[in-house]
Amino acid sequence: MYAQNGTRDVFGAGILGRVVGLLDRIPTDLDPNILSTEETTELVRQALRLLWHCGNDTKGRNEVLKADGVRVVTQFLSDHDPRVREATVCTLNVVALETKGKEEVLKHSLELLANLLHSKKKLLIFTKQVYS
Repeated sequence: MYAQNGTRDVFGAGILGRVVGLLDRIPTDLDPNILSTEETTELVRQALRLLWHCGNDTKGRNEVLKADGVRVVTQFLSDHDPRVREATVCTLNVVALETKGKEEVLKHSLELLANLLHSKKKLLIFTKQVYS
């Protein structure tokens, strides 16, 4: 993903829209008999990381926005796993590089971002698990 044009094959193929669609269904449609909680968490984290890395390109950001990605991604700001929350913040950060992305973040993410920033417990857990 960090190689020059490393994500170009992803753009225009509908993949990012499908990833956003998958993330939108996870909280309600996922059968716990298929994936464990740990596997589901890792699936979400990797899907968010894909959106984050593809969002480093204008084409990727616009595809995520077109797929209503900010609304969908925002729900993971309150996830139990600090790595998922980190990937969520990073995804929202790159999408917000576009004017439409800023508008969408203000519309969908403001309250949960504020809750995350004001929660000392969540930030301490985040710091301990990610950086220790």
